[in-house]
Amino acid sequence: MRRSAIVFVLAACASSAAQGQMFAARSVIAVPLDDTSKVSGFLPAFYYAAELQRGWQSAGDDRAWDARFVGTIEMWRSKSQRTSFVIISGDEMVANDRKDGGFNPRGISWELDGAVVQRFRATALELAIVHYCRHEIDNVDPPGPAYYVPGYTPTERTISLNGFRLQVMAPQVSWRGQTHVRAAFGGEVFGHAWDGRNPKTSVVNSWSQARGAGRLVLRVDQNFIGRSTLFARGFGLGMLFREDENAPVVAGMQSVHRFEVGIHLPGSAGALELYGATEHTFDDLNTPAPRPSRVTGIGLRLTARDQF
Repeated sequence: MRRSAIVFVLAACASSAAQGQMFAARSVIAVPLDDTSKVSGFLPAFYYAAELQRGWQSAGDDRAWDARFVGTIEMWRSKSQRTSFVIISGDEMVANDRKDGGFNPRGISWELDGAVVQRFRATALELAIVHYCRHEIDNVDPPGPAYYVPGYTPTERTISLNGFRLQVMAPQVSWRGQTHVRAAFGGEVFGHAWDGRNPKTSVVNSWSQARGAGRLVLRVDQNFIGRSTLFARGFGLGMLFREDENAPVVAGMQSVHRFEVGIHLPGSAGALELYGATEHTFDDLNTPAPRPSRVTGIGLRLTARDQF
């Protein structure tokens, strides 16, 4: 069981190409209704995750630094402890290391979701209105290392997606009290999509053609020392694109993944996680024309309870 679960995570992640920065909340999922001891009513709980990742080998070193913050606000919980309304907000900033003391921000993404979560026994079902966007930072000057390049033209890449998400959060399954597996899966439909490029040098793989996505999250924890665990976590998302004569796409489905291995160190109110991660992207969003990139890094995450 344990070996099969870990192999499944590896296989699911290794088989996909990825674009990560559009989905700022991809590294953690809050499941408020796991804890039925919370009071019902207005604003019963808050959940957070803050992390910083140092990366290497990305295209142009444009993802040398990656800072993320994800917050989940439980706005209301029913007396039955089976229904919850939540707001999820995620921000992610990427920076290169080519100037400004080795930290030069170049792009930021934002995710904002409003969702209702319904628990059926141990399984939770989430229906959400979602918004994803990506914007440029400090694009007046060249990416570096020079602060001035004769004839340099500022570039810009702005992405926006709006739609609905349906997601199932399965209960945790344990093996002999030592190995713990948790998964979530679902799909999204986009009613509005936009890909702004300046200068517009290419229309290939325009996010304006994105119509929907399917997603999967799988995490395996193995008891280690005391209450700590060793973990492997995979996030995969298959984006569905519609091609037309004015906006060609490389493939009808473009895949997204993130894979982590690390250690989870719990405390009184939350946990510290140290991890190594890899992501591979068909479009890193840092240039007007889509550019593939792969990044390998190490990171630190502070997270609240009832998240995976």
